[in-house]
Amino acid sequence: MAKVLVVDDSADIRDMIIQVLTTFGYEVTGTSLKDDVNSLISCFKPQLILLDVWFGINKATEIYKQIKSAYKKLPVILMSADGDLESHYKDDPADDYLEKPFDIMALKDKVELLLHKECFTSN
Repeated sequence: MAKVLVVDDSADIRDMIIQVLTTFGYEVTGTSLKDDVNSLISCFKPQLILLDVWFGINKATEIYKQIKSAYKKLPVILMSADGDLESHYKDDPADDYLEKPFDIMALKDKVELLLHKECFTSN
């Protein structure tokens, strides 16, 4: 069973994503940026991270760069209501992007695609 970490400051969105991905058979946990994301990654050992990038004063971009620096092969899907999300990460592109509000099947498809890709690239 693949493990997915959801990092979003909105408890409602985070809980909904956790419920949806759990329904599809993933082991999922969630957190906000108030928690130590790196410690959670070390303990939970996810195969994929869903990271919301708009946290008000918190710097999600810094968290993203820390994740990619420490865990280069760990896929990250950036989530945002910003329709131009991909352009903000030109210098350090994410593995994929998910625009909010999103379709549940689009979420599932992106997660499955990256996890499937990770199976073949980690060997």
